[in-house]
Amino acid sequence: MMNENYNRPKPIEPSEVGLAGADLREVDLMGGDLSNADLR
Repeated sequence: MMNENYNRPKPIEPSEVGLAGADLREVDLMGGDLSNADLR
């Protein structure tokens, strides 16, 4: 269900990650490229 909300590309801000209460892992769920680079 959350994927539908984050389906559309949107700029990820520090506050967003803070609200998610997660590290780069949450960003990955949001479809962020930062987490992708970190995982490698």
